[in-house]
Amino acid sequence: MKNVTRNIKFILLGIIGSLSSQHIVAQGKKALNPPVNTAKFIETAPTVSADGRTMIFESNRQGDWKLFETKRKGNVWSVPTPIPKISATFYENQPLGAPCLSYDGNILYFSAESKESSGHEDIFVSVKESTGWSSPSRLPNTINTTDYEGYPSLSPDGQKLYFARAKYNEKNTQDAQSCYRIMVSEKAPDGSWKTPVELPSPINLLCEKAPRIMPDGKTLVFASVRKEGKGNFDLYYSTLQANNTWSPAKPLNEVNTPQADLFAAIPACGQELFFVENNDIYTTSVSLFSNQTIIGTITDSLTNKPVTTRINIFDKNKGNTFIASFLSNAEGNYTAIVPAKGNYSFEIREAGYYEKRLGLDLTNQSSCEASVEPIRLVTLANQEQAKVEAVPAKIPANVPQLKLVFQVVDSQTRFLVPAQVEILEKGSGKAIATQQQGATGQIASAVALGQEYELVVNAKGYNSIRQPLKYDNQKDAKPLTQIALEATTTNLTIKALDASTNQPAPNWKVILTEGGTGTIAQFAPETGMNSVKLHIPENRQVKMSIQSDYFEDNDLNITTQSTNDLTVKLIPRKVTLIRLKAVDDITQGLLYASFKVKMKKKGETLEGKTNKDSEYFEIKLLKNDVLDIVAEADGYLPFEKTLEFADFKLGEKKIELIALQNDRYPMTVKIVDGDTKQIIKTSKVKIADILTGEVNPTTQGTAGEFKAMMKRKGSFEVIASADGYRPLSQKIEDVPVGATLTFTLYRNKSVPVSFTVLDAKTNKPVEANLTVKLEKSNRVETFQSKSEVEIRISEKEVFTVETSAPTFKHKQSTFNMADLLENKKYNYIIRLEKEYVQVAVKVVDNATGAKIDVQKYALYDLSDKNAKPEVIIANDGSPSISILPENKYRIELISSGFERFSQEISNFSGTELICRITRVASDMTVTLAAKDSISQKPLEAIFKVTKADGSVVSQGLTISGKMEFKFVIPAFGSYYVETVVKGYSVKKEKITIADLSASRSFNVYFSRDFSVLTARPVHAETRDLLKDALVILTDIQTNKIVSAIVTLPNGEVSANLTPGHTYTMKAKAAGFEEYETQIQATSDDQRKDLELQPFKKYFIQLYAIDAVKKSRVSASIKISAPGGGTIAEGSTDIRNEYVLASLMDKVNYTIEVKAEGYKLYDGRFTLDESMKKDKGKTAIWLEKETILSFSVVDAKYKNIVSNVTARLTDLKSSQELALNLKNDIYSAELSPVASYQLDIHAEGYMPYSAKIEPSSADKKKEILLTRTKENTQAPLVAAKVEAPAAKNAPETVQKIEKGKSFVLNNVYFEQGSFILQKESYPELDKVVTMLKQNPQTKIEIAGHTDNVGDPRLNKALSENRARVILNYFVSKGIDDKRLTFKGYGGAQPVAPNDNEDSKKRNRRVEIVGIQ
Repeated sequence: MKNVTRNIKFILLGIIGSLSSQHIVAQGKKALNPPVNTAKFIETAPTVSADGRTMIFESNRQGDWKLFETKRKGNVWSVPTPIPKISATFYENQPLGAPCLSYDGNILYFSAESKESSGHEDIFVSVKESTGWSSPSRLPNTINTTDYEGYPSLSPDGQKLYFARAKYNEKNTQDAQSCYRIMVSEKAPDGSWKTPVELPSPINLLCEKAPRIMPDGKTLVFASVRKEGKGNFDLYYSTLQANNTWSPAKPLNEVNTPQADLFAAIPACGQELFFVENNDIYTTSVSLFSNQTIIGTITDSLTNKPVTTRINIFDKNKGNTFIASFLSNAEGNYTAIVPAKGNYSFEIREAGYYEKRLGLDLTNQSSCEASVEPIRLVTLANQEQAKVEAVPAKIPANVPQLKLVFQVVDSQTRFLVPAQVEILEKGSGKAIATQQQGATGQIASAVALGQEYELVVNAKGYNSIRQPLKYDNQKDAKPLTQIALEATTTNLTIKALDASTNQPAPNWKVILTEGGTGTIAQFAPETGMNSVKLHIPENRQVKMSIQSDYFEDNDLNITTQSTNDLTVKLIPRKVTLIRLKAVDDITQGLLYASFKVKMKKKGETLEGKTNKDSEYFEIKLLKNDVLDIVAEADGYLPFEKTLEFADFKLGEKKIELIALQNDRYPMTVKIVDGDTKQIIKTSKVKIADILTGEVNPTTQGTAGEFKAMMKRKGSFEVIASADGYRPLSQKIEDVPVGATLTFTLYRNKSVPVSFTVLDAKTNKPVEANLTVKLEKSNRVETFQSKSEVEIRISEKEVFTVETSAPTFKHKQSTFNMADLLENKKYNYIIRLEKEYVQVAVKVVDNATGAKIDVQKYALYDLSDKNAKPEVIIANDGSPSISILPENKYRIELISSGFERFSQEISNFSGTELICRITRVASDMTVTLAAKDSISQKPLEAIFKVTKADGSVVSQGLTISGKMEFKFVIPAFGSYYVETVVKGYSVKKEKITIADLSASRSFNVYFSRDFSVLTARPVHAETRDLLKDALVILTDIQTNKIVSAIVTLPNGEVSANLTPGHTYTMKAKAAGFEEYETQIQATSDDQRKDLELQPFKKYFIQLYAIDAVKKSRVSASIKISAPGGGTIAEGSTDIRNEYVLASLMDKVNYTIEVKAEGYKLYDGRFTLDESMKKDKGKTAIWLEKETILSFSVVDAKYKNIVSNVTARLTDLKSSQELALNLKNDIYSAELSPVASYQLDIHAEGYMPYSAKIEPSSADKKKEILLTRTKENTQAPLVAAKVEAPAAKNAPETVQKIEKGKSFVLNNVYFEQGSFILQKESYPELDKVVTMLKQNPQTKIEIAGHTDNVGDPRLNKALSENRARVILNYFVSKGIDDKRLTFKGYGGAQPVAPNDNEDSKKRNRRVEIVGIQ
């Protein structure tokens, strides 16, 4: 409020200085009369109760800022009084204000500065008590921070708190205004306020203030400085939509002024707006919403004491849909706000009282005044009063009665539903008494035979039932009548995920067992879904079992709440995986195929396709089965096969190759010379299906042979040809697969024939175009611009030569080679004659186009001086000339009154020559201007004026301030004007000035057939330009994408639009929602901002749990973005229960979870609805490292037993698991929730059998086998020679000799690792001292282990421990050249490894002298 206070004081000084006590009231606005408003002081920030009868506002009328309360009776407001406990709490002359009265009138929020606030304003709250308002208390630190918090506003149901926040250490201003961000906090189930979040656009843009949530709970009125406003803070309103987004903000123009407009208050009725203007409180009529207020007191029916309880309200017109919930205060008073003109049901369930239901029909309510509805609750102990209130109808004693028993159940689960069952007499509407019979949920009653009744059943969360009830005789009644109700909504959603992949689990079902009654219900997800949605009454104990063929059962007990989202992770069972792979039967190359597999014994059919991402079609088997396999692939014959799988072991993977036959076979065709028998590489082959006409593609190899893939059935025609050979055609069929066919071509006899083209007059060569058509061989040869050509022509060939050349007559000649002589050379001369063109001459006035009589003509051939061309005058007086087009001529004309005319002609191709002659005239000035054809606006343009022959007369431009271009023409006549205007198409026009009286001013009009769109993709909240956004523009009329859209250097995009067309514009950018809008194109250019909403971010709390025990596990968690960057990383342990990550909606993240003793979890996930709650908690299920490994050892001699038969069996499915054997160690991966039987047999040994429980068993063990009595002989092994024990290190090490060693006794490592503990340093420092005193000494650091575990790992561990000690010595200044290290593992024991003490002696580090 600090900034607000300063603004108010500034306004006050201005008004006192200029307006005195005068008030300026706009039409339709009315200032509140005294005593609310005063002439000398400021009244501001009004807030009103839902019924509009209580107002609290801020004023300085008592010399300091205080909050005042006033009551309205009729249209008169009482004298405002300060609120003592609030005024006494805070400093004098300190900010105090912006009050918010809860709509029920029981709670008052406001902002102030106190000792707790540390120099800035915070939000405080005061509660209405019997003696008045309580002392205020500061809201917790989730709301109040080190920044400014103020302008609080409470939603009508009390569940949301809106307020403004701004940083004190940052100057956040907009046009000299103090700016804030509008926040909202929701109330948690325990009554505390959650962490506030900032409201999105269009609420928060640049500069906002003073939010007020209206009584409908959806309309938010707030102050904002915006470009379309009146220059200061204006009031705007926005409505919360069904999809949880806010509608575009609209201004409250009725009250906005050029001054700061900050506060708005509207009672629930929605017809009256209180606001501030000129430092007084005003009111005006509005129509933003329409609500009805219901007020009353809830009391105990016996004691009349007030009851504090919750009222739930349901809309009867919408199937008893829940709409709101309100609380009564300590005095039992309540205020409920509901939409006007509705029909509602009030429901109260309070411990110790009978359930209360009250119907309230406001359909015909015309008044906006609050409705008063007192409510009395009947205690459970007062059964007599409950019966009186029910007013049961009595059945006459002489009327036969029928006893009835009802039970209300859920139509889906058949679970019991707590319901209210009423039997009403038809006509009177009186209720028949009913009696609840204990935990069975049965309701007993009695009715008269032959009497008509109505059965009414109501239950929370279910659709009500009303149906007629009548019994004419005793036989009509059943012993128990079940009434099935349909739920209005679901409150239990069950999902099942594969715990190993975090992906939806396939083919599962859920079995629910109701506690108490034992009722069982079974459900499975609908096809294509992965969830089961049910409705189960609250606080119901339910046993749940999730079952699937391929997963271990998951059993759990739940107690249902109002809303339950339950995600269950299933642990996969051990299965045998059959992997089908489609291949080419010849090349064995991979094929992508579609599979259909019928599992005969299981009775299940699987279908799917293989592709580049998955080359196998996988089938999971739990038991022996017979598979009918059908596979199909494009270009291959269908494959069908039956495979039987028996005696397999769980955990095995079997690959079956499905070999498909190509539906075509390869064939090779060779075309050979009939004389040389060599392949003709220039040959051509065509293979066509005789029946369909289809041509088989062929490819020619490097040797000239042709390859083709032939259909397996059909008749084909092979056509072979080659230049110089006679063509061949042959039919083929039933050719073997892979066959090679050879066809022979024979050569034609031919001789060279040449053609020479000459000018018939000069005998000079002429470059001409020749076309030679050979009729017998059906061949055409063409030559361009040649005077001599040569081709080979076969015997008996008939051919035609067509010759053409510019300016020569076309010629066609035919030749016959019937008498061909092979050794003779044939040459033919083709003579072409010149072709003259007759051209008519037309002489016209250049200005008017009228025909002119000419006194004299002259024509000169400039190419041939000897030629004497003439102008021929016909009988009608029309002249003409005969010319050779390639020659150059000059024509001259003389006519009186016209200028002498001369024109050169060359390469003339027309039939008429127009000569435009110009009259002799004086010079004159012509004016040109360019204008827009629609707006008539002058345009800046560039003009170019030319004559008909293209010669330039003048050129120039128009600019701002000089929008006309003037030039002088040399004579009357026509001229051509070329005009260029930026943004328009270039225009060419003809102007004619025939005489001095003609107009000499011309306008060139421009119109565009397009307009320019410029678009800016921007961040909807920050307004930052998104340069990497992809913008797509589609013309709806043509349904085509506008390809000419251009990205400008500044990041904007531009495109030309067709006026009258409608376009769809889409914008996409990483991390943002896709934006889409429609644009109507006009002739005007447009600019548009494309506001892309960023993906919503959510804070997610991640933790790991044991998949079996459901207990938390300490783990390291890493989340990566799709591109690979790390989003969040951390560890959970006793101190850190969660890893907090800020994640965006609709993004596929990678998560990696590691925990000691558990399998690595590596999967992908996107946020689901359960994660989008405030800091939603998400558990990652980890499976224990359930690797069983064991060796089989002779119990007496400790040697490995060979020729062992080991069998590991799943006790539930009786299927055997596959065991891996490596380096005498057997291993198998176990399911953590299954049980197994291990059986071991070896010749000469007693059999071994044991039950294996993965959750508790030792996963690494030695199985000791006892010899039978017949097998007591010791194994034939060499006697072990005990190595002498190394000496322990003396207290002080003086020197070590070559070949001697001692053990470092006080050196410690972390178990199973090579991390050196600091307790080892004193022992190692003794060796450092010895090495420094003996600089010539060199040593080896030798690491040793016992024989437990993998020998390779033991060797690596011993080597790493020795290396660590070497590094320690080097760090203390010892030259590493004097040190070596080696790890021996368990290869050099100093004691037998038969007990823990001996193993401990073998786990050691020795120092060995080597120099």
